[in-house]
Amino acid sequence: MGAQVHSMFATIPNVIGNIKAGRLKALAIMTPSRHPGLPQVPTTAEGGLAAVSRSLPSTC
Repeated sequence: MGAQVHSMFATIPNVIGNIKAGRLKALAIMTPSRHPGLPQVPTTAEGGLAAVSRSLPSTC
């Protein structure tokens, strides 16, 4: 599956550069509100997964 990632959980500082460069696509962010550096990425709570947002606050 050459250079493809099916899914992952990562901290924002570790992936923000790759998201901004278009090498990764963030589907949701697990914080109570959107991250100022990634305003286009919705929160898991916005997608109906509020419990996940509260259990892992520092991941993307």
